[in-house]
Amino acid sequence: MKKYVIDGVHGSRKSELLDLLSKKRDIYPLDLDEITKFLIDGEFRKTRNEKRILPYLRNSFLDCQKAIFKIKCEWENDAYKNAAQKNMPVIQAGSSISTLAYMLSESKTDEFDSAAIEKRANENRYDIVFLLKFTPKKMMLPSEYECRIKLENTLLDVYKKFGYDMIGIANDDVDARFAAVLSKVEAERK
Repeated sequence: MKKYVIDGVHGSRKSELLDLLSKKRDIYPLDLDEITKFLIDGEFRKTRNEKRILPYLRNSFLDCQKAIFKIKCEWENDAYKNAAQKNMPVIQAGSSISTLAYMLSESKTDEFDSAAIEKRANENRYDIVFLLKFTPKKMMLPSEYECRIKLENTLLDVYKKFGYDMIGIANDDVDARFAAVLSKVEAERK
């Protein structure tokens, strides 16, 4: 079973691209960014993990990231099992190891046990990892821009640490990104 990751900073339109890919092709979509979106939007109560996440939100960023990592691993495992039964490749938005990039970008690694992420990264290999390049918005504050560029560079570094050469996808419109990702996935599947 093939596993493909679409990653990038917040607002790079990973989920939108994943949605397009899942409608056009016979793939198993997995949107790990939904975990964070639900936390940010306060909608996590709609999922099965509400009781485990909400206490962490009241405590600290570190505890929240640990909980997100654990849930991402569970969701990946469930998706891989279901996709294997259906003989389908998985294309996922985000990954369990991108949690380390978020921790590094916040300079919280000295408090965070990165050994669990390293173990996961070595046990769970992806076939291709795409990086959706960040597209700055017109009304973005310089500090927000700098933060996202720092995170994008950290994502590149973390994936490289685990032996991945991310394929950069230009900040074109979603249709152009769709075509770029789809051509690489189809070439890989042959």
